[in-house]
Order: sequence, then C-alpha cells, then structure tokens
Amino acid sequence: MKISAVSFLFYCVFFCCFLKSNMALAQQQKDSTRYYYELANNKKTNVDLIKSLNYLEIKEAENLSNGDTLNAIQNLRMIAIIQKDMRLLNKSENTSVKALQLLDQFQTKDSITKAARTGLNNNIGKIYRELGEYEKAIKHYDNIITNDPSLKEYVTALNNKGFALYEQQKYHLALENYTIAHSNSLILNDKKIIARAQDNLGITQSKLNNDFAFINMISALKIRDSLKFKNGIITSYLHLAEHFIDRNERGNASFYLEKAHLIANEADNINFKEAVLSLKMDLKNDPELLEYKKINEEISANEKRRRNSFAADQYDFNKALIKVKEIDIIAEKAKTKNIYYQFLGAFLLILFIFSYFILKSKYKKEKLQEIHNTEAHISKKIHDELGNDVFYLMSQIQSNPESLLNNKGVKVLNGLNNIYNKARDISKSLSKIETGNSYPDELTALLNSYGSDVTKIVTNQITPDFWKTVSKYKKEELYRILQELLTNMKKHSEATFAAVLFTKKQNKVIINYADNGIGVTKNDFKLNNGLSNVESRIDAINGNITFEMKPNDGFKVEIRFTA
Repeated sequence: MKISAVSFLFYCVFFCCFLKSNMALAQQQKDSTRYYYELANNKKTNVDLIKSLNYLEIKEAENLSNGDTLNAIQNLRMIAIIQKDMRLLNKSENTSVKALQLLDQFQTKDSITKAARTGLNNNIGKIYRELGEYEKAIKHYDNIITNDPSLKEYVTALNNKGFALYEQQKYHLALENYTIAHSNSLILNDKKIIARAQDNLGITQSKLNNDFAFINMISALKIRDSLKFKNGIITSYLHLAEHFIDRNERGNASFYLEKAHLIANEADNINFKEAVLSLKMDLKNDPELLEYKKINEEISANEKRRRNSFAADQYDFNKALIKVKEIDIIAEKAKTKNIYYQFLGAFLLILFIFSYFILKSKYKKEKLQEIHNTEAHISKKIHDELGNDVFYLMSQIQSNPESLLNNKGVKVLNGLNNIYNKARDISKSLSKIETGNSYPDELTALLNSYGSDVTKIVTNQITPDFWKTVSKYKKEELYRILQELLTNMKKHSEATFAAVLFTKKQNKVIINYADNGIGVTKNDFKLNNGLSNVESRIDAINGNITFEMKPNDGFKVEIRFTA
C-alpha cells in the first residue's frame, strides 16, 4: 500500500507540472492569435491579410482536431471577414456557414456564442448586399435582430437592413429602420454610431423630399468632423452631393463632391474615388456617360459574380505563390509542440486512470475472495463437525429410548432436533450458490426456506433470461443480501407476511422487499449487524439501497444496481 501511495503522489505532481507547461504554451498561442487579429483589422497592405489568413487557417484546423470548437468558430469568423476584404465573397460565405453549423452544436446561448452568431450573420448579409442579393441580406440582418442582440448590435443590424432596403429603393421601409436605429443610437451615446444613423436617416428623407433631410445630414457631418473620422466625412459629403444632384443644384453638389474627392485622394481610397467619379457623371447629366455608367455597373456586377464562383481556385493559386516563411515555421513549431504535449498529457492521464482502477479492482477482488474462502471454510466446518456430532448424539439417545420417556427427555430430543436444523441452515447459508440457469430456483428455495405456517413469503416469477446480463459475482451478493433481510425478518420482525419483487428498467435491476412486522428504529438499525452487512454488500456491487423504517408499520427496502 505504501508503494501505491507514492505512485499516486508522483502522478499528481507530474500531471500538475504538465498542466502548468501546457497553460504557458496556450497563452503564447493566444497572444499570437491576437497579433494576427490586429494585423487583419489594421492592415496596411494585402500581404498583411494573407499573413493573417494563413496563420488563422492553421489555427482553426488545430482547434477542430483538438475539439476546441469555440476557438475554431472565433477563428473562422475572422477568416470569413478577411476573405470578404480580399473579395473572395463565395469563400467567405462558405466559411461563415461552416462556423454557423459549428455554433448549432451548442444547446445553450451565452454571450460568446450569441456574439459569434451575430457577427457571422452580419458578414453574410454584407456579402449578399455586395452581390445585389438584397432579400437574402435582409434575412440575415433579421436573424441578428431576433437573436436577442446587444443594443449596439441591434442598431448596426437596423442600419444594415435599412441600407439593403434603400438600395432597392424601398425608401419608406428603409426610413422606418433608420428612425429606430437613430433613436436607439442616442441611448448608446456613441457619437460615431449616432452620426451614421443620422446620416442614413437624412439621405433616405432626401429621397422622400422630407424637409429634415438636409438638417440631419449636416448634423451628422459636424459630428464626424469633430471626430476627424475621414471615412464618415467622405460618406457625408457624397450624400450631400447626391441630395443636391437630385434637386438639380449643381453648384452645391459640385462643392461637396470636390471636398469628397480631395479627402479620397489623400486617403488613397479607391472605393471612395470610384463613388466620387460616379456622382460626377450624374452631375454632368450626359446621356452617353450615364448609359456608359449603367453598362459598366452591370458588367462589373456580372464579373464580380463570375470571379466569385471560382474564388476557391483563385485563392489557392494566390496562396501557393505567396509564401510567408516565418508564419509557416512558427505555425509548424507550435503545432508540433501542441501535439507532443497533448499526447504526453493524454498518455499520463490514461496511465493514471488505468493504474487506479486496476489497483482498486484487484483490492476489491482480493477482499471478496478472502470473504468467500472464509465463508466456505466455516460452512464445511459447521457441517462436518457440528452437524455430524449432533446427529451422532441423537442416534445414541435414540438407541436407549427408555431414558427419554419422561417429559424432560422429550424436551432434550426436541432441542437436539432444533440444533440439527440450525446447523443445516447455517451450512446452507454459507454453501456454494448456483448462479447459472438454476439461479431463479435457488432464489425460490431461499425464500421458501424462510416461510412457515406462521409466515407467508411471496415473490414474482423470474425466468433465467431476467438474470442473463447479471454477473456471477452480483448474483452471489444479491443472494446473501436477501438472506440477511430474511434472517432479520425471521428473528426480529414478528412478521406474518413478506414480499420480494424483482423488476428491471433498462440495465437496472430493482428489488423491493416489504414485510408487515414491527419495523425497525434508527437505533435498532445501528445495532443490527445483519443490516450493516447488507449495506456493505450493496457498496461492493456499486448499488444503492433505501431503507424505510417506521416502528410498528413494517419494514421496506429498495435495492438498485446495474446488471
């Protein structure tokens, strides 16, 4: 036993050291992941996006192989955003859907899973909006709205849904969403969000000739200007220019377009440059230019869809051309170390568990075998010595019956006969139990042996099939348990009726015992060695036992164990 204790302590210490080492590695990997998230969110060139994408795809594969679904979802979400920024719209959509399918595995909704589902639906909505699939985009924005989002997420979803409706020229519906978004943005008290909602509200009102359109757009511009938010300022200038183009006020429109063009050039933002030039064409109002613009937009949309259908092949080709050596080295080392530590940890854990159960099982079997050997020895000794001696004495007395004609002699004979019967019962109680197909007969014989003219014992019919899945050891222990209960009934309960019923629910065997005796108090229970033995035997077969003890109201027991 001393050697086992030292081994156990060694395993614990070694396992704690392993956990500490693995936690340090996990923190290092977490910091690396955070670095590439930041690199993607604050990219300077497309190479930054490619570096982040390569690293996060490796991490996502590791997450899934390790069963770390939650981190896999977070990495997939970032991968989808990067793919959308790289114009790989179809691939971004597939990545988002994959992450949503993983999210469906989580039955409970917490803040992390809800935020992930919101972000993924928002990304898919943006993809569909960019492809001109506005109804599909709106469906995903509605998914966010009905998913109990935070107030900030709710306002963002309303703005995005309003934009999809605006692009379809459903201005009244767009205005409804923008109005709600604006009122809720005031509660958030976030100036950037307030400006966005107010500017969207203003340009939509402009399309509906609402008198507050210009006021709302100017108010949004002032907020953005105070924040020095260049992208927002350009958007405000473009919306103001569009407002005046619709009213044929060319001077005012040209004024805001030039301001927008200047900032777009400073920022070197190609998307804003294209938007400025497009509005300048509208300002010129040249039929041929407008026709060219319309055709070019259709060609661009078709080309975008065509390129998107081959996005996977194109991306794989580009990734093969651009190798970021240091990323591959870092990722490979991290992957190798992670696999090594996981394998080592799993091996030690399995070894620890295996050793524990082997030692426990061995100890239990040795103790039980010792008990069984002792019982068999006692059984043989009582039968061979006590039984034979008593029987011999009876024979001697019977050979001289004259000495037994008086009343005293009759009592002696009766007493000796009782001793013989008791010796026989003790022998039977400790003898070998038949646990095969005859086991139901063994149980029936046991119950009948405790019945008499005074005490009636009943049971239900149990076929051999009932006991097929029950091990030999558990059958023996159950037999002894019933023996203890019936002996207690015979000695102490003064019962005239007892019932023992056997049932099975799935793989659980259930035995219900009840008699109409005087019952047992808690103090009686503590003093009763037989009932204590019952509890010990139940523990040995990993079962449960429930006693119902009510003085003068019978005695009830329920036993449950796995077959």
